[in-house]
Amino acid sequence: MAENKDTSVPGQASPMDETIVFAEAGICCTPADVLVKFQEKMTEFECDEILTYKWIYYFKMRSATEGASNIGYDDENNHYIPVMDEHLAYRYQVLKVLGKGGYGQVLQCLDHKTKQQVALKMFKHDSSIVHNTYNSEREILNVLKSVDSNNIIRLLQTFRFRGHYNMVLELVLGGNLKEELSITCKVDLPKIRLYMRSILRALVKLKREAIIHGDLKLENILVKDHDTGDVRLADFGLSVRERLHFFTHRGTKGYMAPEMYLYLPVTCSVDMWSLGCIAAELAMGKRLFRKKQIFHVGRIIQVLGLPPMNIITALKVKIIRIDDEGGVYSNGKKTTPGSDPLDKLLGIENIHFLHFVKRCLEWDPIRRLTPQQALDHQWIRDTSPDPAVEPQSVVTSSSLDPAAPAPSDAHETTYLTPGNCGTISGPSDPGTRPVATGVHQHMEVVHDCSRVKL
Repeated sequence: MAENKDTSVPGQASPMDETIVFAEAGICCTPADVLVKFQEKMTEFECDEILTYKWIYYFKMRSATEGASNIGYDDENNHYIPVMDEHLAYRYQVLKVLGKGGYGQVLQCLDHKTKQQVALKMFKHDSSIVHNTYNSEREILNVLKSVDSNNIIRLLQTFRFRGHYNMVLELVLGGNLKEELSITCKVDLPKIRLYMRSILRALVKLKREAIIHGDLKLENILVKDHDTGDVRLADFGLSVRERLHFFTHRGTKGYMAPEMYLYLPVTCSVDMWSLGCIAAELAMGKRLFRKKQIFHVGRIIQVLGLPPMNIITALKVKIIRIDDEGGVYSNGKKTTPGSDPLDKLLGIENIHFLHFVKRCLEWDPIRRLTPQQALDHQWIRDTSPDPAVEPQSVVTSSSLDPAAPAPSDAHETTYLTPGNCGTISGPSDPGTRPVATGVHQHMEVVHDCSRVKL
């Protein structure tokens, strides 16, 4: 095994020199073998701890950090303090810190049992919130292990070590889409199309399993292969099972679907809204709906126009109000529907791409593209040169999408579009239905505002 010259993290404890490494996968020793050689240098805690393991695949002692919590292993925020080359669970060798968040951190490790490099997601020291988050994500990932999809991150193993829950995940070293965007500033449409195909294949699987990812954004899309657009959908910490009359207000601002702000039922379609935001962001080089926008719903109205009247009348909390003179107010602030239309913001002269994004960003979740419909959309399927857009064609016509159901006279929907603030009454897609006005009756509302990511 090659020696790592930079063996410590600045400001953290330095590892000791004694190491037991087994060069071949699967070769190991017993705790007694380690104790015979190192017991005099090990702490009483380590001597007791190692006896709880049947086999030792990798061992390298480290010094505890003076003044740290959890007998010297955790910082003041209950995050584990990793030391390069130390062991985790007497099996995993710490190679690199890949990232850190509110609930834990991700480490690049070498699994000395399989001789494979892995991503190890280590949660903060025990707390009820962290425990619930870990259990929820583990349950979702275990369900997805049986799903035949190469575009969803794979859970390989789980274990607990020194008070920390851990998930061993497939390692993807191509970075994420946010990192790519920071380098390229913008992503060209053919490349965006490749990424969209991979993400949609993952979302098709999630919808079949009735799983809402709930936090789809650039940072949670890991790139396996930049040339082919092969990605892995990751971070299922906010994921939930789709269920009837489920309400939530959690996710990352700027990617959250309007029903999350309007306290309407949440379904798998919130992920399609987030996907539309991602496609727009890759094309624009910046967020479509900025995270610091205080009046988020008002901003959506400026970009997409007013929602259908069935959405407005279904609101229990009157976040959107229209006065007698036709003035539109969101959270008490006046706004102008369609004043900053989507096609102008994107600045892309591609009729099919604009239509794809528009169909992902439908106010009414029932009218939004499903993942399978999106895969069948002309822009996703087409490999020919992209046609230029004609003025206003994207925002007023549904005939451009071959995946969209044919128009029907079954019922009419009052629908306001960007660039046209008047009322357009016309046929809607068959199979759709308006949101019921009594949608909030006899429903248990789940509001978890503490889990909104900024």
